[in-house]
Amino acid sequence: MVIVFDPEAMIADFEAGIPLDTITRRPTLPDGKTPWDMHRA
Repeated sequence: MVIVFDPEAMIADFEAGIPLDTITRRPTLPDGKTPWDMHRA
């Protein structure tokens, strides 16, 4: 299973001083969705 993210945004956030635990926190799922609903093949 893969978490989709924007690496450029992650780098920019890190360089802006945003704490790493905030940057790497897994986003909440939309209501009624499971992790498998978010799977991208």
